Amino acid sequence: LRELEQEKERVRKEFITGTTREETTFYEIAKEWWTSIKNPSFRTDGTRHNHKTIFEHWLLQYIDRRKLCSAIRRADLQNVIDACSEKNCVPRVQILRRMLNEICIYAQECGLMSANYAFFTTINKVDEVKDHRATLTPEQVSIIFEKAKGSSIEMLIYLMYYLGLRIGEAQGLVWDDIDFDNNIVHVRHSLKRNGHIEGTKTLCGVRDIHMPKPLRDYLRPLRGFP
Repeated sequence: LRELEQEKERVRKEFITGTTREETTFYEIAKEWWTSIKNPSFRTDGTRHNHKTIFEHWLLQYIDRRKLCSAIRRADLQNVIDACSEKNCVPRVQILRRMLNEICIYAQECGLMSANYAFFTTINKVDEVKDHRATLTPEQVSIIFEKAKGSSIEMLIYLMYYLGLRIGEAQGLVWDDIDFDNNIVHVRHSLKRNGHIEGTKTLCGVRDIHMPKPLRDYLRPLRGFP
């Protein structure tokens, strides 16, 4: 089916623009890959938004729009990665490199590239990019719990702190997800920005987490248990 759609697109483009498939630029094939392959594959809006930002503001911005797929080489793709590395954290650069790899594979399947040059690229500044996130001190935790006490977000704070949940995962929990007999919390759903309860951000997000005693002692009275 994909081969049929690709052939239809080739004929359409050749008829309308007078250009052949072999004259397709890497920029054009990247946008085609995003529209037909990547964009429909996302399970959540949050992941789609994150990848779209990287794709539009970094990948497309630093690719030579005039360069044909057949003329793309490792250096062209390495330049994109290096430009992204200067202003982004390592996870974002890794996502961008995976995108380039998938685009090259797609271009190969379309017969537009002879090799996957993204495979030979590297993330040179991995060791130089530091994660400056800091953990909360016990004093800061005490202040947060004190400020949240009696508020509408108190339970949310407890769940996120003791279970390490994303805010959507904490909001997606129901009492049936909490196993007081075995001290386990089953994470299966997440509250999305559109207000709907859906699956977790990734398949790895589906997990069972041990419930620490302080959280158990806090939740039991709320559930009506002694």
